[in-house]
Amino acid sequence: MSDTIVAFISGSIVAVLASFLAHVFSKSRNRLREFNQAAADFKSAFIPALRFLDYKYSPERPPEIGIHKTLSNAFDQHEIAVIKFRPYLNRQEFIGFDNAWDDYCGKKSGKPYFVEYAEPEGFTKKDHAQKIYLKKLNRLITFAEPK
Repeated sequence: MSDTIVAFISGSIVAVLASFLAHVFSKSRNRLREFNQAAADFKSAFIPALRFLDYKYSPERPPEIGIHKTLSNAFDQHEIAVIKFRPYLNRQEFIGFDNAWDDYCGKKSGKPYFVEYAEPEGFTKKDHAQKIYLKKLNRLITFAEPK
């Protein structure tokens, strides 16, 4: 009888442990799925700006539409995406993400958002500025890489 009780208790412990581990892995998998969905939503909010800043996607961009105007017009959409995505980041990622967002917006310059994006005269300077801002945007969206 004691062997039966020991086997029953051992089996119960293994079953409880297996259930607990399945629960933990399930929660982890769900968190990853939620993060990946939030990351996809975050990235999609920036697709028009990415397309605008990246020459290979918009070679025939009208010259009168500048970086400053385009990004200023999209600011609300971008800020909403940041607010929605930020809770999915861990504490260590907050700092880098916030720094990338501040850099993208130009907060560090102490000027109104995107003023530093006002395009300088001349194609070469404009081209250089566009590459810098594309780099800033890419840095921001790297936080939304699927896990």
